[in-house]
Amino acid sequence: MIRRPPRSTLSSSSAASDVYKRQGGGEGVVEPNPGQGWSCEAGVCVSDAVDCFNSSGSRVMSLTLSEPRSRLAAVGSHCRVVFAGGRNTSTVGSAAVDIFDVCKGLRIMTSVQLSVPRADLAGAIIGDTAVFIGGNQNGTVSDGADVLTIK
Repeated sequence: MIRRPPRSTLSSSSAASDVYKRQGGGEGVVEPNPGQGWSCEAGVCVSDAVDCFNSSGSRVMSLTLSEPRSRLAAVGSHCRVVFAGGRNTSTVGSAAVDIFDVCKGLRIMTSVQLSVPRADLAGAIIGDTAVFIGGNQNGTVSDGADVLTIK
């Protein structure tokens, strides 16, 4: 099953608006086949794979996250896409941030991380600034916010 989160940008010409995280497992959903790049533990399935689709639904490229995880936030503008946070096991959140230029198919090398590990966070992007707020910090609601420059 492929779940597509809401598009982060209203621009139909934005390459970033056509990037979706492959989601096939997680709580309450049939687990995906671990032999296809997924790892499952205690009902939470994670993957480091991100498929990029064009507006007609055809896959155009795959990206690899810095660590396997699910339930992360993804925001994008034009060619830049930022994936942040998520859950990398059933009980541990992630502070990882991955920034890609999808027009070039490249990871933009960065050592940026969220201030605290968290999953189920919300994100927005304005110009060269990505903002991630809230989320679940290892079982408790986080009131944290992170502002990242993505040049």
